Amino acid sequence: GKMATWLFIWTSGIMFALRFFAGPIVEKINPVGLLLISAILGCIGLYGLGTTEGMAIIIAGTIYGVGKTFYWPTMLGVVGERYPKGGALTMGTIGGIGMLSAGLLGGPGIGYFQDKYASESLSQKSAQLYEDTRAGAPKDFLGLGAVSGLDGQKVGEAVKKQKDLEIKKAKGEQITDADQLTEAEQQIIQANLDGGRKALVTTALVPFAMAIGYLFLVLYFRAKGGYQVEVLHGAKPEGEHYTGGMEGPGEG
Repeated sequence: GKMATWLFIWTSGIMFALRFFAGPIVEKINPVGLLLISAILGCIGLYGLGTTEGMAIIIAGTIYGVGKTFYWPTMLGVVGERYPKGGALTMGTIGGIGMLSAGLLGGPGIGYFQDKYASESLSQKSAQLYEDTRAGAPKDFLGLGAVSGLDGQKVGEAVKKQKDLEIKKAKGEQITDADQLTEAEQQIIQANLDGGRKALVTTALVPFAMAIGYLFLVLYFRAKGGYQVEVLHGAKPEGEHYTGGMEGPGEG
């Protein structure tokens, strides 16, 4: 809907603006610590997007956008500094893994959980309505079990009817009984919304797990006397900026 579109524009704007000021921020913070902070913010933001409504969604989107801003370029910067001998091949490999993760695991994974939670939500309200609304071919993801989500066409028709009703109300046009949403249509829309929100909460587990990993890395480097840049020759670089406005997987 409109909210989702404006939220996307807002978070993209935050990332675009912050990357202009990223250099001084990155210089003052240990890059592995920055990855830890980014992962924590990403986790909080995704959880908030899945559990809040109204203006709180904008706040959650802001937190997610700030976390995402520094994550990808900082990770590439750390890889480049820790493994300079790898050069373009190492950076390309990390970039490729990121794209594969986003494309092959991220998209289908979120879709699977959205189908799973939407179908559970609707079947709990009405087993018969779920049978009438569910999609034909069940999906599986990483052996987690086959799930039949909701029929996209039926969900789309219900959502369109809801939008048309809102437009008529906004224009002050006469509302007929045919314009009103049936109880079944309301339940379908709500189940689809529930599925999307719960899928975001589940997705928040990914940055949560990464935050734990980065916490161990922070402790590891601290035990070794602090994070140090690996240098092949010459003096250690000063004032290097990690963020060059490079897009991460799924940002394009």
